[in-house]
Amino acid sequence: MENEKQKQQEEDQEYPPEQGNDIAQGLMWGLIICIVIATMVFGIVVITRDESEEQVAEYPLSIQLELVDVGRMSIQDQIRYYSYLEKFKDADLLIELAFCESSFRQFVLGDNGHSRGIFQIHNLYHPEISDECAFDIKCSTEFVINTINRDRHRSEWFNCMKKIENR
Repeated sequence: MENEKQKQQEEDQEYPPEQGNDIAQGLMWGLIICIVIATMVFGIVVITRDESEEQVAEYPLSIQLELVDVGRMSIQDQIRYYSYLEKFKDADLLIELAFCESSFRQFVLGDNGHSRGIFQIHNLYHPEISDECAFDIKCSTEFVINTINRDRHRSEWFNCMKKIENR
C-alpha cells in the first residue's frame, strides 16, 4: 500500500496538474493558430454543427447552404430551398402545385398508382422518372423546375395549373 502511495506521489511530481493544464492550453492555442492560418491561406472555414443560428448567420451564404439540415424542414421549405439552389424564382408556384396535386403528401399514389409523390409525376408519361425520384422532394422538385423551364407545365399539370391561375 505504501509502495502505491509513493508511486502516485512520484507521478504527481513528474506531471503536476498545473503543467497538464498548460500543455492542454498550448495544444488548444496551436490548433487555433493552425485553423486561422488555414483560413487565411487556403480560405478553409471550419464549422461545427453546434454553432448557434447567430454564428452561422455571419458566414457567407454559400457556407450557410452547406449547413442546412433539410430533413428537419417542412416540405414547403424544402421546395423553397431547392428552388433557390436551382435559381428558380417562382417557388410559390411549385408550392401551390404540390398542394394541389398531393396536399404535400410525399408518398401518395394517384391515378390508380401511376402518379407518384408530391407533384404526382405520372409513370406512363415519364418512365424516365423512377419511383425513388418521384417520392424524393429534391429530385421531383428539380424535375418540375426543368419541366416549367421547358414551358410544358400547363399540359403536365393541366387541372392544377388552371386552379392556380384562376386564384
